[in-house]
Amino acid sequence: MTQHRINTGNHPPIKQYPRRLPLAKKEEAERLVKEMVDNGIKEESSGPWASPIVLVKKKDGSIRFCVDYRKLNEITIKDSYPLPWIDDTLDALNGSQWFSTLDLKSGYWQVEIQPEDKEKTAFTTGQGLWQFKQDPLHKLTEARSNFNWTEECEKSFNSLKQALTTSPVLTYPRTDKEFILDTDASNEGIGAVLSQKIGNEECAIAYFSNSLGKPERNYCVTRKELLAIVKSIEHFHHYLYGRKFLLRTDHASLRWLLNFREPEGQIARWIQRLQEYDFEIQHRKGTSHGNADALSRRPCKESCKHCTNAEKKVGMETDISVKVLTTEDAWSSNEVQKAQLEDPA
Repeated sequence: MTQHRINTGNHPPIKQYPRRLPLAKKEEAERLVKEMVDNGIKEESSGPWASPIVLVKKKDGSIRFCVDYRKLNEITIKDSYPLPWIDDTLDALNGSQWFSTLDLKSGYWQVEIQPEDKEKTAFTTGQGLWQFKQDPLHKLTEARSNFNWTEECEKSFNSLKQALTTSPVLTYPRTDKEFILDTDASNEGIGAVLSQKIGNEECAIAYFSNSLGKPERNYCVTRKELLAIVKSIEHFHHYLYGRKFLLRTDHASLRWLLNFREPEGQIARWIQRLQEYDFEIQHRKGTSHGNADALSRRPCKESCKHCTNAEKKVGMETDISVKVLTTEDAWSSNEVQKAQLEDPA
């Protein structure tokens, strides 16, 4: 079993005096200590180490029992083992069939401590000296109250299950398949969808969207669409660099992106940046480009005045992005045509 080690080297023990607690909190502190002792979390200590406690009030009014270990942390030798990127960990799940989750109540209190380091966790309340026990906890996982599973809970649970198991559920990237990157830009932002064709179906791997700054909103349509391509490729650099991929856009002039004659300034820098990647550009009609188009119009914040005014001006419904992302058949052809005609970009 894994044991937690507190490596302080040859540093002498640190002993701090207890902090005076308000009379109103003394009884609460004693009650919490007794509860932790009864649950097998703490035990009496007689070692040379001691840290003061801090009682923090939670949002619900209850008290959180904390120990001020800052002095101990300063002399503890830190581990240098690097933590993995969460994105790399998720990508490594490709091909797996069985998944499980495990969560522990007050998980930090269930990590076994090496016997020789237990005394370093000692704390004082002014009424005694206590330390964490090495034994893992069991009583802490026992149910304290009944949970009522209502009809509304059942309905919400089933709706969530259906949403998580129907299109467009994100899939894991396949190293043997070509990536497809759809990009689009609007007056408010840019959006992109990274996908792969698995079988006869295009499966989404990741989404990207970003709102435009005030100077970027003044760009011409071509410059906005090019910005969407640059930002999207940079965002998905980890997947796209060193591999050939298909880039799809609804802006026809960008098919000749890398053949612009004598580009200058910002566009020249963007094109130079894109030359590091190997991709083929394909034009796709706007009526078939709803996935990236929806992400480019996603409001950055509910309280954003610019997005609110833009939606009122264009006449967008607030659930357009939800409709597009939920299923490819959410819009009728007439609705798609109407939205494209109203598109100022």
